Amino acid sequence: MSSRTLLRVCGAALIIGSLGLIISDVLTIAAGSSDTPPPYAALFALVGIMALVFGLPGLLVGQAAKAGIVGLIGWVLFVCSAMLAIGLYVNALIFLPAVGAQVPQGGQDVAPPASIFAFIIVATLVQLLGGLVLGIATLRARVFPVAIGWLLIASAVLAGLAFPLEGMANTIVSGVSDLLLALALSWSGYLLTKTARTAAQEVPMPARAANG
Repeated sequence: MSSRTLLRVCGAALIIGSLGLIISDVLTIAAGSSDTPPPYAALFALVGIMALVFGLPGLLVGQAAKAGIVGLIGWVLFVCSAMLAIGLYVNALIFLPAVGAQVPQGGQDVAPPASIFAFIIVATLVQLLGGLVLGIATLRARVFPVAIGWLLIASAVLAGLAFPLEGMANTIVSGVSDLLLALALSWSGYLLTKTARTAAQEVPMPARAANG
């Protein structure tokens, strides 16, 4: 696979993954879910995040030369936060519905295990650090527009602020955080596909052999 094709595929994956996140948040808010997303919303988020993981290498390659070690550290943390998020949404798809089915109708909600709560804390911290470091590296590299760096930073800060909130307040703040993240990554994905297309158009055609 050529570098242009890799950038194009990564860019498309970032756009598709961002769309999955937005759809998941819209479905969650529309369902009035204040604790965990409904299974169908979690499925969109899971597919979206998996697509983002597939596209994130393009975000690193696109600015690796100028982002330096800070960019690499931020990217690694960012990928780790995405992998942790995949675990959370798998939990929302499999574990929580199974537990809910065992609760009698009208019974009290079952609190998540302490291990799940600790997992959420770790995921939130990694997301906060990854977004901040990658956003700062993007600002310093100036390969992508600076607005993308600020969107990454703002999304990470809102994710951290959403953690102590409960109910619909948590859902809304987390949704805004996801929206800013989706804007940053889909914008990056568009620029990657555009760069790949421009590079392909600028490749010189081989000269034709002279006749006779």
